[in-house]
Amino acid sequence: MLLSERFNYIHEPKTGGTSVTFALDRLHGGLTNVRISRLRKPALRCGLPGAAFYPERTRAVRADQGHEPRKYGRMHNWNDHGTCSEIPVGYRSRPILATARNPFETYVSLFLFEWWKRPEYLPRYERTIPDFSRRFPTFPDLSFAEYMELLHAECELPANRRLDDPNALGFLTERFVRYYFRLPRAWHRAPWDVAAVLRRIDDSYIASGRFGKEMFPVRFIHTARLNDELSEFLLGAGYDSEDLEFLRTLKHVLPVGGARLGFAERAQSDDWPRYYTPELADLVGRRDRLIFALFPEFGRAEGAS
Repeated sequence: MLLSERFNYIHEPKTGGTSVTFALDRLHGGLTNVRISRLRKPALRCGLPGAAFYPERTRAVRADQGHEPRKYGRMHNWNDHGTCSEIPVGYRSRPILATARNPFETYVSLFLFEWWKRPEYLPRYERTIPDFSRRFPTFPDLSFAEYMELLHAECELPANRRLDDPNALGFLTERFVRYYFRLPRAWHRAPWDVAAVLRRIDDSYIASGRFGKEMFPVRFIHTARLNDELSEFLLGAGYDSEDLEFLRTLKHVLPVGGARLGFAERAQSDDWPRYYTPELADLVGRRDRLIFALFPEFGRAEGAS
């Protein structure tokens, strides 16, 4: 996540966060990278992320003293894919910015990025997915449909681990709740009880709109219109229009390994409809119905074949 005096940015994976981070790095003359220390895990277990952040921030600022004063103040890069629940207490009163992406495209983007193929993940799959070797004998050479089965086999709730169940929740819905909902504490194990919220989500819960009261007040911009909507948000946050001109022509910024970045005219996942059969598209539309209720502009998977 990125933390500043003006706003916080929550970087949900594969939603355009690398592009947002690149733009803010440029506007702020560099980010102050706050390294995670061994204080983080006990602090999170206590529900006090700030207890780890503040000493870590102090060390990072001291190391960053050589930088010239920034026009828009200092922006801290901490806990790369941290959630709203992990925002340090002193920053929680600030506006929260995040990016929202069509779930159909997000699943394809996750598949094409191939994090899931890394050898270090194999022991986890074998440990957490019953009969992994029998179910996925060709791993890591999986089709998109097989990847979707693998992804959902690791869902938080056991009820969501069968992809063919249209009444269950999708992987991206579980992730969305983890990132943006106000989660109750779970003193017995993890810092927050995501499962307690997920168990409440059914058709009546979504139809009632109750989810709006359980979410953090997040301003979402769309990945598909990222440059324009990010510029609009930053203008409202007090950034000068001339400093935002570069956003008009900024290409997709892609992580290509380590700290290296690449630039592309369009995302690989732009042709996502070809990855879906009508049946799989219907399953995604049904299982991630909470996200589609929040963002009806994402529609359904028209053109899936």
